[in-house]
Amino acid sequence: MTRLSFTAKEFSTLPLQERLFFVRLAHAYNDLRHIQQLVVRAIGSTRRYKGIEQEIASHQMLYGLRQWYAALNEGWKILRSSWGKDGLGKKFYPKLTIGKEAYDFLNRYFSNRNLIRKVRDRFAYHYESDYLVRLLRELTPESELHFITTQYSGNIFYNAAENIQNLALIAAAGEELGLTESTSWTEGVARQAIRRLYDEVCRISEKFNELCNDILPVILKQCTLQRTALRSSAVSDPETCDSIIFVGEEAIIRRRRGDSTKAECQ
Repeated sequence: MTRLSFTAKEFSTLPLQERLFFVRLAHAYNDLRHIQQLVVRAIGSTRRYKGIEQEIASHQMLYGLRQWYAALNEGWKILRSSWGKDGLGKKFYPKLTIGKEAYDFLNRYFSNRNLIRKVRDRFAYHYESDYLVRLLRELTPESELHFITTQYSGNIFYNAAENIQNLALIAAAGEELGLTESTSWTEGVARQAIRRLYDEVCRISEKFNELCNDILPVILKQCTLQRTALRSSAVSDPETCDSIIFVGEEAIIRRRRGDSTKAECQ
């Protein structure tokens, strides 16, 4: 890895709109990087666990996917709001390499109805009930719903709500595959919809990353960049890292007593 440094004095000589654009877009890129790592880690946990532990890991995975979708949509809004209005596109588009194709792809994608915006609007930042009404009516009397309770809120989990809400998210993805209310939702069909959710966000993320990793360095090349080699021992494989499923009661008690960082919410 390489660390590139530049002075705040030199950065301040860039036009204000370019500095704002860099900070906002780079921040969105960092958020997406972290969200993706959380999702990959949760996917690994869904494969390692069974039963209630797997259900909690699945919630973490699908929650991460919803936030991933939302962050991508907001990242594109950052780019578009500055690209035309502030004239940054006219200046920087000709300087792009791989970012040109990525920008053109994203511009076409977000100019039409798309799954990214649908998930962002209905599942990430809003708790809409459109799909839930039908799903609640379709619950069979034999369906078993449950939740986990304990004296510590950090270990309480309402599986019943997740089972129904996840079906709503899967149904939204299924619509992109041409599935309808009359579709026989077998486990295999549901897996197809979940696969579509993951593939779609990965596909759009790849283009967004290509664009960011082209345009952001182009902006900073206007400054003098100092290169230094970087090595880190904090290296992990997200597929083998465990998600937090349940928190040890001793750890909760210790934190409440103030022996560690205070976390009264647990």
